[in-house]
Amino acid sequence: MRTQVRQLAPKYDDIIIDVGGRDTGSLRAALTVAQTLLIPVQPRSFDIWAVDQMAELVKEAREINADLRTLAVLNAADAQGKDNADAGEALKDVEGITLLPVIIGRRKAFPNAAAGGRAVTEHTSKDPKATEEFQALLKAIYNTK
Repeated sequence: MRTQVRQLAPKYDDIIIDVGGRDTGSLRAALTVAQTLLIPVQPRSFDIWAVDQMAELVKEAREINADLRTLAVLNAADAQGKDNADAGEALKDVEGITLLPVIIGRRKAFPNAAAGGRAVTEHTSKDPKATEEFQALLKAIYNTK
């Protein structure tokens, strides 16, 4: 992966590597060449606890990739209740990870668009709220460089 990313980097402005949410060789390799790591976190206890493990991996990766920027975003968030706020407070305390000021709601538009191989902004059935959230996420990622 490291070699492929280095070969592709001069040809593209952005390279996105989706390695899933588990500690794998692919994740570790990606962390050594990535400029930015985006961690989508559902406002659930198990997801919040997993961020602590990710923070440890990031700490290790920064020994090789000192400039690795690590961002978290609340994803598949609830429409109501206090779980989103509680999760956000917990994430603010994780060392080395910046919580973005964006919340992505649990919306059918996201999996529906992905099933068609598209982003929510490209999907034929437009969901204005989903599109707005996605655009806010992109803005937050690129404006925090």
